[in-house]
Amino acid sequence: MLFGLTVADLVVIVLYVITMIGIGYWSMRRIKNQEDFFMGGRGFGKVLQIFAMFGSGTSTDSPIGTARNTFVGGLSGIWTVLNYLFCTPFYWFIGLWYRRYRMITMGDFFEERYQSRSMAGMYAIFGLFFFIVWLSVGFSAASKTIQALTPKPAQELTVSENQELKQFERMQQLAGTDYVLLSQADKQELDNLREISPRGNFSYVNGPLIIIFIGLIVLFYSWAGGLTAAYLTDFIQGILIILLSFILIPFGLHQISARYGGSGMMDGFSIMHQKIPE
Repeated sequence: MLFGLTVADLVVIVLYVITMIGIGYWSMRRIKNQEDFFMGGRGFGKVLQIFAMFGSGTSTDSPIGTARNTFVGGLSGIWTVLNYLFCTPFYWFIGLWYRRYRMITMGDFFEERYQSRSMAGMYAIFGLFFFIVWLSVGFSAASKTIQALTPKPAQELTVSENQELKQFERMQQLAGTDYVLLSQADKQELDNLREISPRGNFSYVNGPLIIIFIGLIVLFYSWAGGLTAAYLTDFIQGILIILLSFILIPFGLHQISARYGGSGMMDGFSIMHQKIPE
């Protein structure tokens, strides 16, 4: 075990990182001009185009946000991701418009449609701020997922981490008590702890550093390989997303069954029916 991960986990992660860097380098060698960088030489087939659109509409924050909202608010939390249903028809047509209109971005579309460079500029500004937020959420979700997969056991916590854990436990204790029954000193302590926001879980992985690491990899293969690298990455990730979406189901049912005394994977369904409220 290294950083809480098995050898198989580390092998898969290393192979994936090497593959992403390799895609960027391979794509870079094929770029001869601006059109190759921004449009992939207009050589994308239907399959690659479909997976590119699918990949750009899915990200690491989708399952995390959906799981959280479903856990807190019930089955309606699934709309965290199902909201894409309302834009799906337009979403798939946009990719075809790019190819037929020989355009590079939606800014080009707005300029052509409205004969206005100002409209294109406004879209560029909107896109800049939108993707700053969107990428930040995605990187943050990826970082939190990696940290959750690499938990540090209590016996390996540092002195400062142990102190922070005690603060977290104290905050949970005070928060679980009726606020009216707390003394003035306890209320002040609770407010101070909430402002500090101590962690209750610790990881071998540093969150900000892993975000920088992921960002550098993305920056390298997108800068070096342009749209071709991005599309090939979306193609690989799209296949993995579909496979993992189905592979995780039996493992999840097995864990539910084992945790609540079931005798097999299929008992997971009946246990969920019993445990989940109306």
